[in-house]
Amino acid sequence: MQPPADFLGYDPDSLVTETLVSVITKAVIIDDHGERKVVAVKAGKAKKRLVLEPHDIVKELRLLLSLSHPAIIRVLGHDYDASQSIQRFWMPFMPFTLADLLSVPTFSPLSDPDASTHDEEAVLAFTIVAKSVIHQVLSGVAYLHCPERRIAHRDIKPRNILLDTSCAAVLIDFGIAYSQTPGPRDVWPEPEGKMYFEVGSGPYRAPELLFGARKYDATASDLWSLGTMFAEFFTTLHRRTLGDDDDDRDAVERGDATQAYHFDEPSGEWARSEWERYSLFDGSRGDIGLAWSIFRTRGPPTPENWPTFTELPDANKINFIDSPGVHLSTLLPHLVDAPTPPPFRPGKPARVHFPPAEQEPTALDLLHRLLVYPPDSRLRAAAALTHPWLLDDAPLTRDGKTAGEWLKIFLAPGL
Repeated sequence: MQPPADFLGYDPDSLVTETLVSVITKAVIIDDHGERKVVAVKAGKAKKRLVLEPHDIVKELRLLLSLSHPAIIRVLGHDYDASQSIQRFWMPFMPFTLADLLSVPTFSPLSDPDASTHDEEAVLAFTIVAKSVIHQVLSGVAYLHCPERRIAHRDIKPRNILLDTSCAAVLIDFGIAYSQTPGPRDVWPEPEGKMYFEVGSGPYRAPELLFGARKYDATASDLWSLGTMFAEFFTTLHRRTLGDDDDDRDAVERGDATQAYHFDEPSGEWARSEWERYSLFDGSRGDIGLAWSIFRTRGPPTPENWPTFTELPDANKINFIDSPGVHLSTLLPHLVDAPTPPPFRPGKPARVHFPPAEQEPTALDLLHRLLVYPPDSRLRAAAALTHPWLLDDAPLTRDGKTAGEWLKIFLAPGL
């Protein structure tokens, strides 16, 4: 394939997104059959003195070239500008992210955004698309985590899941991924015992990363991120509380935004519309604020629910107010099959941290098994693919429409 035009001469109108570590633009290539294809070109610096630690576009490209799975973005070509230390590669362009879908008010088991009860037909259309996307993402992550690869993405969030109009979902942005097999040109190698814990974004960061862990199961941190992201399918929407510029968005993800937030209204992921979904946890106030948000939801760490918590380097540097935790179903109003939680009794902690031994065919049960504190107790991605909620006999179409056809309806204003 012929490479795109010189990155440094891109048309400003082709800019897709720009961060402190990379730039993604749209370009056109001529494929091996002489046909024009729109692609996304990612470019970033490939020298330590020029890039923020631990972002590593060299390792990202190396890992992507070694992978082949329908739910992981493909690299179509790549080149390196030695004079400016710029690595770039190009991928199929996909028009939407999961954050875009989650910001659509009609993507809901309610008949309309103002309704108060679930609608059977709306539930079915919503479930068809939700299960399709969740199954594809789990499939891609299971491929990464398998014993032959043991690759962890470490930044799973809605903006890193791309969608096309057929409802194909792919995982992107491996810039802070972890692999036990280092590459000779990696910008930021991670020797054993010196792993980065400053990874992940906002509310999707696993709790062990908030307490200075330098040796941890990176694949298990992905599982927590998956649970947090999947939970947003079942939360409600609210209007944004910040402007739509990159500085504000990056500030939220870093946890150093200066704007005042109400602690009960987490910032969530940014999307193209004026709406966004609540995140299960609040990532807008840095590590300590996120840890407290997690602990007041899932309960504080105890020898019973997290036996190894005190082994984390920063576990004893701060004390949190005791909180009984809450049932996840109380925070996820769009769950249509969740059991009614038992009434809270003052003075008695809610026994809600671990799911029951036997799996139940509900989305809540799947989420519950991903969102437990001990990393080795989280449901592995390969096992999640056989969870009864994903394998039940619910129809795969509604009114003859497939997941892709329903996705087009939900995203119609952006098409």
